[in-house]
Amino acid sequence: MALFEWFGFTKNKAYDRGITAFDEGRFADAIAPFEECLGTTEDPATRRLAGFYLSECYANLGHSALKAGSYERAIGHLETALQRHPNYADLHYSLGVALRKLGRIDDAALCVKRALNINPRYGSAILMEGILLIELGREAEGIERIEAAAESDQSLDSERYRSALIILANGDRELAIGMLESISNDSLEESKRHVEAGDSLLGNGKFDLAASAYLKALAITPSFADLRCKYGLALLGMGRAQDAVREFESALEINPDYTDAEFHRSRALIAANRRQEAADSLQVLLGKHPDYPEAADLLRIASS
Repeated sequence: MALFEWFGFTKNKAYDRGITAFDEGRFADAIAPFEECLGTTEDPATRRLAGFYLSECYANLGHSALKAGSYERAIGHLETALQRHPNYADLHYSLGVALRKLGRIDDAALCVKRALNINPRYGSAILMEGILLIELGREAEGIERIEAAAESDQSLDSERYRSALIILANGDRELAIGMLESISNDSLEESKRHVEAGDSLLGNGKFDLAASAYLKALAITPSFADLRCKYGLALLGMGRAQDAVREFESALEINPDYTDAEFHRSRALIAANRRQEAADSLQVLLGKHPDYPEAADLLRIASS
């Protein structure tokens, strides 16, 4: 299976209009073409791509609304994205941030908990969990989680972070929480900028440049399963199949239920001439998800 079947232009005109708008950052304009594609195409790979990018459109709109302070709108977009990507820790975390801004502390805590169930090493989510625990009156637990955040994500460990811990210990909770929020937001925003650049480059087949962008994001947020998977796709497009296998396996270590990473790992194993391993992996995948698009076809290739 060629990589362009998963990222790039297809024979579906509606999909092509959607991907053009997406690459230009016109996420709202891309939604209708992707929905049209889903309503007209029967090709499994094209449907999967359209569904992926449709979710990414809503995710990007949600993050933009969150940054602009439009929290109700952010919640709507993020909830729609999560309907298609329920195992993306970043979406659960961002939804939690928006809910907290509206004073829905209990709901926010549940969202952050879901993010941490998917990725227990998600430093920003650990930090936010600590803040929420303090706001729920569980100060000792909250401080413990805040202190643990930088152990999971070294990008959080800065002079500002350490100053915030001192201020928190001295009893100025409001100032400390404000500082800690800004640290987490700055880190995630920088990572997202690199990811967006990588996604556009990957969609246009510029695999080496996409890999470079994803590496910059990984330096900031190394424990995102979907980011590891995207980096693996860029490496696979470059012909670095063995390296791609390792990235997909890293994604699966973070989120063992990440079926897309399992599927693309099998593709990389075939490219690396490790067909038996690919066949074994695909059999497990099909045992859990018998209708997973393209998996049966790929298993026939691996077994040939």
